Amino acid sequence: MKIFGTGRLEINSDDAESIVIIDIKSGEIIVQPQNNEILNNRYPNIFNEEISISSFEATIRDGKLTTDRFPELFVKNYNQNHNILESIPLRAFKFLDNYVGNEIKLKPKNSKIEFNFQPANGRNEFTEFHFINVNIPTIFEIEFNGVNCNASLDKSGHAILSLDETLQEEEKGQLSDIFRIACCLGQGGYSSVREIITPENFTLNLAGYDITKPPFKLVSQDDFKQLLGSVIDSYTEFEEEDISLLKNAIYYLEGGYKQAVHLEFRVISLFTSIEILDKSRTLDKSIIKNQFNLPSLYDAALLNEIRNQLIHNGSSLQKAISVAKANNRENDKDDSELLKLFKENKEQEQIVIYYFLLDLVTAYLHEKFRYSGKFQTNLARL
Repeated sequence: MKIFGTGRLEINSDDAESIVIIDIKSGEIIVQPQNNEILNNRYPNIFNEEISISSFEATIRDGKLTTDRFPELFVKNYNQNHNILESIPLRAFKFLDNYVGNEIKLKPKNSKIEFNFQPANGRNEFTEFHFINVNIPTIFEIEFNGVNCNASLDKSGHAILSLDETLQEEEKGQLSDIFRIACCLGQGGYSSVREIITPENFTLNLAGYDITKPPFKLVSQDDFKQLLGSVIDSYTEFEEEDISLLKNAIYYLEGGYKQAVHLEFRVISLFTSIEILDKSRTLDKSIIKNQFNLPSLYDAALLNEIRNQLIHNGSSLQKAISVAKANNRENDKDDSELLKLFKENKEQEQIVIYYFLLDLVTAYLHEKFRYSGKFQTNLARL
């Protein structure tokens, strides 16, 4: 998604009316000024100059965005002899014919930008949270603290959580947390909030979220409603300290599912999630076996050694697996699920460990939030 608007590019004491495009996927703000001379002869000093955008206006489907000034920006890239209009649909900019030449790509130092917002539909009271990379039923109702809200899927595949105006601000934040937790446990993907919309404000999160694969659907659309209901019911019963711990564990589970980083990073993220959830805080093999319902102490010891090899010795995942197998002296190998999986999936030991950890953490959190519906495991993908 991109937001197309206009504003004034200001560089030190110079300024020029400009096309301003906010690329939500990359987190970049692309600017091409009407007066190209404002960018001439500024390379490479432009990366150190004071730059801002003022008098911004844009029209989106939901209404009109404005801001007097963007938050602090820095230059990410500077392109010469580039016509931005060659790659976008024709739009009715006032100074369309003058755009040839230079452009700069900016990034905000704070990824969240707040705009003034004028709704297109004239609604006086509402709050919407827009989540990315989720796949939910087209529309369904949610009951939270006795109030009915609803979730829907827009044409871009983004989930929109529409909250009742009678909810308190704290309750709105809680329901946003709950929905994100359910998205992670149900979709196996990164599901951060991209936009928060009220009748007065439009808050945009420009933190990058590129992934190389779509989220893996762990539960069906019908079961997702059950999962969300389970998270709502159990969330309100947890103590604040427990909620904080679970949210941190889910943050690292999301990192484990994220495809845009190396496998070792994803596996370490999953081990971090286990360590947060592990009551001993030391990844004790006996506690891990009992707490996560592992069939064999061999498996618990193997995971513990893989984790130590990755973190303390900086080993590759394949080497960590080999060393862990060589060092593991537990004598209940016949009950080992991992050894059976290794035998059935030769040459895929790294993927076996990765999927095993994903399922281990996800299933544990499903149980923690009292979800009893169907769960399609990652290991079933082998």
